[in-house]
Amino acid sequence: MITVEYRNVADMLDQAKLLVDMMAGEPVASATTINQVTAPTTINQVAAAPTVATTPPPTTPTAPTAPTTPTTPTTPAPTPAAPPVVPTAAAPTYSRDQIMTAGAALIDAGKINELMGLLNTFGVQAVTHLKQEQLGAFATELRKLGAQI
Repeated sequence: MITVEYRNVADMLDQAKLLVDMMAGEPVASATTINQVTAPTTINQVAAAPTVATTPPPTTPTAPTAPTTPTTPTTPAPTPAAPPVVPTAAAPTYSRDQIMTAGAALIDAGKINELMGLLNTFGVQAVTHLKQEQLGAFATELRKLGAQI
């Protein structure tokens, strides 16, 4: 979770414009500092339950009491073990703020051309123009460029 606090609406709008300009590759008109706060990420992993193979109990032949025809003891066929259940997690979702923060880090790393190319592949000129359903795929591509998201 990323939490951002502003003094007022005008301050928020100035910061938003700055980020949009940075993502669009336009020069920033004023000297503005962006404070980034990194929140710890928690990932919950679910371990698969161990599978236990079961073997049928051994059968003990009994001695006949009277002469009879010999019989062969029967052992039930073992039942195959069920395949292990693989837990699945829901795909993570990303906010525009997370995307813009990761993009700003790429710009700082000198990868603005790669970032602009990525925006072009998604058919937009700024992160703010991405559709909500595009954010996950865009975050994956940012990660390929070296972003920490």
